Amino acid sequence: MKEIYSNKIFNWIILIVSVLTLIETSYRLTKEFEFFNVLTLRIILFIVPILSIFSLFIKKLNKEFYSRLFIIVNLIALQIAIYFQFLVDQLFYLVTRTDLISNPILHINFIIGLVLFFLSIRFSKTPKIERQSEYGIMIILYGIFLIVLNFTKFFDYDSVKFSMIKFVIKFLLIISIIFFANKLRTEKLKFKTTIIIFVILTIINGML
Repeated sequence: MKEIYSNKIFNWIILIVSVLTLIETSYRLTKEFEFFNVLTLRIILFIVPILSIFSLFIKKLNKEFYSRLFIIVNLIALQIAIYFQFLVDQLFYLVTRTDLISNPILHINFIIGLVLFFLSIRFSKTPKIERQSEYGIMIILYGIFLIVLNFTKFFDYDSVKFSMIKFVIKFLLIISIIFFANKLRTEKLKFKTTIIIFVILTIINGML
């Protein structure tokens, strides 16, 4: 196994967590789905830990990028999205959906994700500037994923429920996210500025 990070034990931890997550996401793929966007999300959550595992063994993929992408996507971003949805439902629709946050595994994964992300920075062999450029690539991938997710709504909703105006606004927001992320990737925009813009655009997109 290739030691991507400077700490040998941490490399093994990444491998173990990736394998366990892959098993869990594999099980989710076997379950029935009601909407195509749910299936799309499950496929992404299945592919990312595979890349994380491969990065530890395949020479061409021997980068921190894939394992850090795994940590952010499977263990942090998904959980934040669920927390955000819970807050939106409670604040704007006065609906308390405790079912969203009642699963303790959700919180455990989030804590594990935060710890692993911190350690991935601490044991990183990649220069800070290069890591920040990679975050730009991750955000671009996130934007592409949102575009795909947005288009799946054509299959999930009938003509009565579907709003073309909302679709166009969300699409423009996503394009903006990709635009600023590319600026970060090419080091033409500061990291903190990009993250602030990214968070604001993501929140607006999530509330639509």
